[in-house]
Amino acid sequence: MSKLIPASLVADPEHFDSRMPAFPKPLPLVEPKEINEAVAQMKSILERNKKNLRNYFMGFILCEILNTLNVIVQIFFTDVFLGGLFGDDDAFPKVSKCTFRKVGASGTPQVIDGICVLSINIFNEKIYAAFWPWLLIMLVLGCLQLCYRALQICCTGLRRARAKNRVNGLTTSEAVDNVFNEMNASEAFFLLRLGVNLDSRIFAKLINEMDKTIQFRNTHNGNGIRAENAEKGFDTNR
Repeated sequence: MSKLIPASLVADPEHFDSRMPAFPKPLPLVEPKEINEAVAQMKSILERNKKNLRNYFMGFILCEILNTLNVIVQIFFTDVFLGGLFGDDDAFPKVSKCTFRKVGASGTPQVIDGICVLSINIFNEKIYAAFWPWLLIMLVLGCLQLCYRALQICCTGLRRARAKNRVNGLTTSEAVDNVFNEMNASEAFFLLRLGVNLDSRIFAKLINEMDKTIQFRNTHNGNGIRAENAEKGFDTNR
């Protein structure tokens, strides 16, 4: 994602670590010309790479599914390793019956029963006591994330609501609706991810520019249809 955002919009790009997320540069530090060029570049990327955006979206969803499956697999194999007692206090007994065999002073074998304290299990119990709820929390969050992603795919209104929240009233609701109504789930997802890494004012400008393109295309197509109907003798005003 950071590679698709122009360097002029990233804080200190010369010393930027590619392993870290891109931090938006404060808008007052960006020249208006740079903003216009960056917005045009990002708009062009969204328009020319729709197939790649779909692949990016599918790969992102696959990673989310694998993350949840990874937690499930960890719970399963940990439970198998502990003999089905994962999450149970009896998984790590702290005392146990011990039998000591030794030879007495006269050479006679002796058997002594005693109670042994398994001190290592005191630490093991604390570790797995924290590990068990952590995995459960990760599983619940993973399932909720997948449910949210499914809603985002199915519900255009949710995508529009997220975008309106991100632009923070810096553009009209009609512009946001026009842009997202023209997009499928993968394109809208990528645009929202782009918005998270941009200053909200730059994101609003990007939405405005995309809305202008959509309105121009719709107007042009409408004029073309009316002209074609006029050539065929149809009355387009009825």
